[in-house]
Amino acid sequence: MKTRSSLACAGVALILLITVFLYNPRHPFTVPFYILSDASGLSSPVTHVAIFKIKPSTRAADIHKLANGMMELKEKCIHPIWEKPYIRSIHGGANHAVETKFGITHSFIIEFDAVEHRDYYLLTDPAYQKFRENVRDYLDDDIISIDFQHGKYT
Repeated sequence: MKTRSSLACAGVALILLITVFLYNPRHPFTVPFYILSDASGLSSPVTHVAIFKIKPSTRAADIHKLANGMMELKEKCIHPIWEKPYIRSIHGGANHAVETKFGITHSFIIEFDAVEHRDYYLLTDPAYQKFRENVRDYLDDDIISIDFQHGKYT
């Protein structure tokens, strides 16, 4: 009787140990919770478009500094678990549209491998939060953004 009870306790302890080992965020076989979207599995890539209305009084040197700061986020934004950059790509430049309206001066397209990476970027990432705070004085309005997932129309 004592042996059966000991085996049951050892079995439960082993299951707990395996569970803790496999669900440790630093374990190589673990998929962190924030790269999972729902029951369908991994979330799909997302594109974030950031639109700027830079004040007309802003000097060209400051505009270049702002643009370079935005482009540098690709290397400065570090994944909290993997400790590596997580932005897939950043592209951007000055507005050269023929039918321009609304005072839009610059736009940037930032691509992420998962919606959760975009969420971390916008809501938590210290590098982005610092950049956003630094550019406020140069903008006529807050950053305008739109996000989409390729091929999802509803």
